[in-house]
Amino acid sequence: MTQPGSFRVGGVPLDATKINKAFLEKMKANVEKAQPAEGKEAAAQALAEIFEKGEMTSTGMEGLQAYGKAIGKEWKADKDAIWAAKQASPVDGAQIEARKAKLNSNAPFLGQFNVLVDNLREQTAAMAVATIAGASFGPAALVAGYAAYLNGPKWDNSATKKTTELVNTYKAYETGESPMTTKGNTVQQVHRAELWKTLTGLTREAAEAGKAGKPLEITAQYYELTSPELVGNLADAAKAGSKLRLNLDAGRLSYPATDPVTMTDYFQVDEIAKKMRTVIQFTEIKDADVAVSLFPSKGELGSAEDLMHRKVLRVGEKVLMSGMNGNVSSGENVDAGYVIEGPAARNFTQNVARDLNTSAGADAEAIWGKKQFEKFDKSDLRVSASGLASLLDSLNGPSPAGSKSAHPKSVEDLEKMAKQAGVELGSIVEKPADGFQAFLNSEGVVSLSKEGKSLLKGLMERGVAATQTSKNLAGLADVTLPEGKANGKTVVDIADQPAERETLVLNAINQAKEFIYMPGFVVTRAVAAAIVAKQEQAIAEGKPLDIKVVADSGIYPFGGTPNSFGVDYLEDHGIAVRWAQLERTGSHDRKVHAKQILTDKGEIAGSTNFSAKGMRENWETSAYVHFEEKDAEAQALKAQSKAQFEDLWNNNSYPLSVTDLARMYASKEQADGHEHFVDSARAGATREVLTAIENYEVETGSLMQRLHERPEVAAKKADFVNQGYSDGDAMLMAADAVVGKQELTKLTSELPSTIELDRLHSKVERWKKSV
Repeated sequence: MTQPGSFRVGGVPLDATKINKAFLEKMKANVEKAQPAEGKEAAAQALAEIFEKGEMTSTGMEGLQAYGKAIGKEWKADKDAIWAAKQASPVDGAQIEARKAKLNSNAPFLGQFNVLVDNLREQTAAMAVATIAGASFGPAALVAGYAAYLNGPKWDNSATKKTTELVNTYKAYETGESPMTTKGNTVQQVHRAELWKTLTGLTREAAEAGKAGKPLEITAQYYELTSPELVGNLADAAKAGSKLRLNLDAGRLSYPATDPVTMTDYFQVDEIAKKMRTVIQFTEIKDADVAVSLFPSKGELGSAEDLMHRKVLRVGEKVLMSGMNGNVSSGENVDAGYVIEGPAARNFTQNVARDLNTSAGADAEAIWGKKQFEKFDKSDLRVSASGLASLLDSLNGPSPAGSKSAHPKSVEDLEKMAKQAGVELGSIVEKPADGFQAFLNSEGVVSLSKEGKSLLKGLMERGVAATQTSKNLAGLADVTLPEGKANGKTVVDIADQPAERETLVLNAINQAKEFIYMPGFVVTRAVAAAIVAKQEQAIAEGKPLDIKVVADSGIYPFGGTPNSFGVDYLEDHGIAVRWAQLERTGSHDRKVHAKQILTDKGEIAGSTNFSAKGMRENWETSAYVHFEEKDAEAQALKAQSKAQFEDLWNNNSYPLSVTDLARMYASKEQADGHEHFVDSARAGATREVLTAIENYEVETGSLMQRLHERPEVAAKKADFVNQGYSDGDAMLMAADAVVGKQELTKLTSELPSTIELDRLHSKVERWKKSV
């Protein structure tokens, strides 16, 4: 718990346990040692002001922050210069020593500066939440921790508005009368391998029911729905008499990648070609009651870069809500979902029906906006072989719903596909430097030419036009909701709007009494701060919680991961957190894709990533399943989910703390300002760990491919696929069943990457024992 003290910045009381007279006295001395000189006087005056008067003005803080940022840039320049000097031949020892001396001068101030800035940020949020919510608001500390880092470094009118919406929604939710809450549901937990099996199973069930003369209405809303298996199942159901209504995301140009050779940015547009192909396929199903809409992200969310990211499938009276996309590679990811029947199923479907209506007739400007279309013309757009195949197939049809796109293996295959589409291969894509065969062999990407871009935009316009026919528009208005009769005991809360999504996440954390387990595709500092606030409260009450977090270890194009901010914050506050270490089944980057928080009181699952975009900006939905003590079914769900998380923690996560690794690397640095040396070393330590984990994933992917060459493993995998499991899960399960856990453990333990990961962990453990 924070303790407001006598020192203030801009009227905000700082935490007396962290910012006190001794701290400020030392910081005054450290700023005098710091370099450069420019800006130092303003920083020193600001510190003298708060030390002598107990108050620093906002203007004084601005001067201090400007100096802190300047030193931060100097710090990075010095670190880069030391690295360059070490690479020189001969090594530039004088340069190294000079830069190290500068680092030693700046580390003490930078360490304190970061503590002061973070404390001011947290205390500003605490004061704002207290003003908004009032003294009786129980989860104030938790909400303040979250708001401090979700709202940005400066508290402004937007932060006040959004936090007020959150607090008001939370208070209404606490009354038990919130429209978010539904009672009387039956639920089935379908996490991990069971999720894809359930997704395909429900769509097959609809097709079979229709063939039996009992069609089931289907209402679906998906960020990605391009799997030929799923598309085919839905098409079969529609042909068999099911009323099929779809609300889909249209794709966009969002995060560019960087070409490692030219160092220029480009956008990979596979998803747009595949999504438009799917839209046209559905709208061209003959003699079927199908209607499709594209969510107008620009019109409804204000930005084409915000996603319609929901994953909801309604089949008859059942709704499957989850975090899993409906594309080819998603099935093997670690994800979470629930099949729900009852009032919650009706409410989920009602929300999708609303969005079908909102999206009806949306044009290209409402979906993407003019700026996106301009980016298409100006940007380097690239496609992989599968993306190019989808584009060419769409130009030539596309092939019927459920058809797999051809996977070209040779230049001749590509040229044949282009000819069938009525174009020349060389006219729609730029010839790669190493030729088209090398492009196919490397699973790389190739740039679209001016004509290729025009064809892609034409496909997008064609997809939009397919949703604007009078028949399609009439269908979108025709949705029959599930009856939604209460038929069970489980309480399910549904988060639809941004403040509701925030409320569910924060309440799940706040209600925990025994444990909080979180496998997260995205782990941000905001949610980490809420978890820390809850643990600090529990410790103060003498009832500490068992908290464990597993963060996805995927490396982003910039060479790191945004998850490091949340992971670092958790480690700094003593929360157990690990990076996921998953086996692959091939080249696909298998992920912890869950947006899941599991506690002894309930569980969150759904599409909402724990990021600012996920919580507030994208179009997301999630649910909180209550584990009430009198609900035997819910208690069984809790045990099932807990066992699955423990398996992930014990068998598929890496136990080395990045902070411990950074401490080992910084162990020879000076004591004064040592924590800043540690903090500075964490980025490199994180990259080292994530790269080692990625090597493990690649090597296990190759291992699984070799095991699949065994006839008995291939046959067993085929059996699991026939049962509905994803290709990747089937491969993992087949290897486990045929080779056996003991032999698989032996094979993976012999991989060079496993040996390196073990070596690194053992090295740090030995160092910890020595200090």
